[in-house]
Parts: sequence; C-alpha cells; structure tokens
Amino acid sequence: MPETLQAMLFVALAGLSGSLLASLFLILPLRFRSRALPILLAFAVGALLGAAWFELIPHALNELDGRGSETVGKVFFLSLLLAFLLEKFLRWRQARQPRAHKPAGPMILLSDALHKFVDGVVVIAAWLTDPWLGLVTALAVIAHEVPHELGNIAVLLDSGYRRLQAFLLNLLASAAIIPGGLLALWWLGPLSAARPFVLVLAAALFCYIALAVLVPELHRETRFRAGLTQIMAILAGSAIIFLVHHLVH
Repeated sequence: MPETLQAMLFVALAGLSGSLLASLFLILPLRFRSRALPILLAFAVGALLGAAWFELIPHALNELDGRGSETVGKVFFLSLLLAFLLEKFLRWRQARQPRAHKPAGPMILLSDALHKFVDGVVVIAAWLTDPWLGLVTALAVIAHEVPHELGNIAVLLDSGYRRLQAFLLNLLASAAIIPGGLLALWWLGPLSAARPFVLVLAAALFCYIALAVLVPELHRETRFRAGLTQIMAILAGSAIIFLVHHLVH
C-alpha cells in the first residue's frame, strides 16, 4: 500500500469512526431518546468545555511554547465576538424563516469541522514522524471524539434536525479531517504555524456554544432534581474528556 494512502486511511479512521460510533444513539427508540436528550445536552456542555480547556487550549499553548502565546487571548476574544455575530445572523435568519433551525446546530457543525480539520493535521504530523505513532494518534482521536460527537448529535436533535439530517451533517463535519490531512501532507510547515490559533478559534466556539447557547436551554428546567441531574451530566462530560485526554497522552 502506498505510504500516502496509508496515512490518509489513518486520517479517515480517526475522523469518521467516532462520529459513526456516536450515531448509534440515533437508532434507539423515540421514547428513550426523548428522555435522554435533556441529559445529553448537559453532557454536551461538559464535553465542549472539557475539550476547550483540557485539550485545545493546552495544546495550543504547548505548540506555541512561549512564542506568541500573548496572542492567544486576543484570538480567543475575537473568536467569541465572531461566534456572537454568527449567532446574531442565525437568529435573524430564523426570525425571517420560521422553519430555520436553532442557532446551536449550525454553530456546533462549524466548530466541529474546525476541530476535525486540525485533527487531520495532528494525525499526519504524527505519521510523518513515525507511521506507528500516526496509528496510535488516530486511535487517540477516536477515543476522545466519541463522547464529543455524542454531545454534538444531542445538540443537532435539539436544534430541530431529523435523525437522518443529524447523522449526515455530523458525518460531513467530521469529514473535514480529510482536507486537514491532505493540506498537512502537502503544506505542513506553514500550516503548523497557524495550527495553534485554529485550536484557539475552535476552543472559543466550543465555549460560546456551551455557555451562551446551551446553558440558557438548561435553565428552562427549574426543578431541583433536574438541576442536580444536569450538574452530574456536565461533570460527567468534562470528566470523560479529561480522563481520555490524560490516558492517551
């Protein structure tokens, strides 16, 4: 097998397997999904915040290694502003087109595509160092993406997407890992310099979605028992990301 094809198979494995495994939730009975969806939204909040602060931001700072790290805060702030403007546009579109989906859906797809794009760069960078390291990195990406993709699917369903739509759009966002891998193969040097800031952009989008879009949805439920369940689900989402991140590094 040509080495380039082997590398891209690792990339495709890393990008699509997590999404396909998480999509098994969609085949469960409607009654179960309806009960589980509010809990999964809270889980998504924890997973998004965990991915941002336990994985993306530390990776960005490590890659910068003190060079230009002061720019991280500026990029994070501008990314939050971008997310705010994007949500404004989506809400304006929803007001003009009542059938439009809630803003959380498109925003989660955009941020996940950015994240996957960077994952493609990471897998190829590891493969260029050692093909075995590339395989291990691909498996690590799958491990931390399954809980994250499960949260994404919950957000898409809550945003009004049908099951088939949620599956296809989530798979399409995950496929962004392939152009990331291809660009890394052909243009790794300049792309590596920009990678930390793409990570910061994805982290800011994750934080905005979790805190500004999903948390207000959780506050609609005022019962004490439901609030306690939400807290536990948030902690579970962030804890899984934290544990997987540390186990695979």
